[in-house]
Amino acid sequence: MSKGSLEIARCASLIIQPVRPSLDDLNPAIREFNGLFKAGIPKSKLAFVINAVSSPAEEKATRNYLQKAGYFVLPVSLPEK
Repeated sequence: MSKGSLEIARCASLIIQPVRPSLDDLNPAIREFNGLFKAGIPKSKLAFVINAVSSPAEEKATRNYLQKAGYFVLPVSLPEK
């Protein structure tokens, strides 16, 4: 995480990070939020939106994965186009 990212996070009311359903995208996104949390950003300011979803099953699995990491996931998702 860069100093710039942390400074922006400290000033923001809410940080919404789009994330794709692949582990190659999910794991770095969770690591970034974990870093922000460890730096003092409350989890209540951190949220994910699932992007590029190809099926309801994929969305459900992704949502569960992110929630198990302890983060809020917006109730809507964006389909693959």
